[in-house]
Amino acid sequence: MICPYCSSIMEKGHIYGDRYRLKWLSASKKPLLGIFIAGGESIGQSGFFGRPKVIAYKCSVCSKLTIDLLEQED
Repeated sequence: MICPYCSSIMEKGHIYGDRYRLKWLSASKKPLLGIFIAGGESIGQSGFFGRPKVIAYKCSVCSKLTIDLLEQED
């Protein structure tokens, strides 16, 4: 993938969660009691036995991460 910020080649990888599915929360909202993500949007995949993960591309030149919410691994 080409970096949308600096046009360098990005390296494909994953962002892994610990126990629970990864969630996105708008900057205008705060976690409930500082820890619960009420109303957040689930992202990535999680299996019954596997860790939650999302595919991400890292640019070593400009230190950006890009996540494609539609891309899934088979």
